[in-house]
Amino acid sequence: MAATTIGRSTLTDGSAGTVLNNALWQSSIYDKVDAVLAAAITFGSTVSAEGFGTHNFTAGGSGGNIFKLKNSSAGTTNFAQVQLDNDSGNIGAFLATSSTYTTVSEIVASALAIRSAGSGGLILSNTNASGTIKMYANNSLSQEAARVSVQSNMPTISVPGNVLGSRIILSDGSSSDSIAVMMSGEPGISVSNAIFGMNYYGVTTGGSARRNTSIGGSFMRFGAATWELDSINASGTISTRLSMDSSGNFTLGGTLTAGDIAFRNGFAFTEHDKVGIGEPGMALVSPAGDVVAFFDQRGGAHFRAIGGDLDDLGWRRTTAEERAAA
Repeated sequence: MAATTIGRSTLTDGSAGTVLNNALWQSSIYDKVDAVLAAAITFGSTVSAEGFGTHNFTAGGSGGNIFKLKNSSAGTTNFAQVQLDNDSGNIGAFLATSSTYTTVSEIVASALAIRSAGSGGLILSNTNASGTIKMYANNSLSQEAARVSVQSNMPTISVPGNVLGSRIILSDGSSSDSIAVMMSGEPGISVSNAIFGMNYYGVTTGGSARRNTSIGGSFMRFGAATWELDSINASGTISTRLSMDSSGNFTLGGTLTAGDIAFRNGFAFTEHDKVGIGEPGMALVSPAGDVVAFFDQRGGAHFRAIGGDLDDLGWRRTTAEERAAA
């Protein structure tokens, strides 16, 4: 701490005003008080300060100027805490728990917790116009885990990622399956031109979330060139099930189960029972809702043209809404 010298005064006896040995008093009392104030102070009990205002701990030098609070005893209920109170009581605290602390609510052992107890909640803010709030994890200080910022007046939560890609994993915290939202890519999965994706995940040995290679899953990605819905089998092989390119062309890798297949000119293909036909098949419906052709399960074709037998099937006029509800 900075050196401090208290003021000196001449000491006299109280009755005759005789000056005492002032140099002796100064070396015996004043100098020792100065030495105490100039050195590190150790208190053997609690300390209270009731002066109101700004309390400064100021010094300059090489290295860190550190304010340290430590509970040196391990224990299941032991922790160090900086508590903040307002006029109504405890409003929040910074807690550092013991290595043997027993979990209570969200507080676990060997953890630093920031806890708010106020009705206004917990507020993290950065008042600098270009400042962001950054988070790092797993001692990977060269790789951001997440960033909160404002871009073009829009609140933004970003996952910066790296050459391996980045992801947000949604999980119940158990060792069961999880869902991951990935940007750019994921180790072990080729995601050419993908800018966003979702993957069905499982947690592997060691608790590391990865694509599920034991029971398979699915992967959806929206990229600059294509939108794809892929499947992953138990060995980790990826197969494209549905894709659409930038021109609007669809590729289907399996069976399509759908209602009406409608065209831009108003015509639609629909199922037999939706237009009142008893025999299984597909009906071509006009924009007016009339069945103009029917293809039955035996390969027969029925038309409304002259001489056609379509009217013998007993079809009825319908709207697209009626067929969707059927």
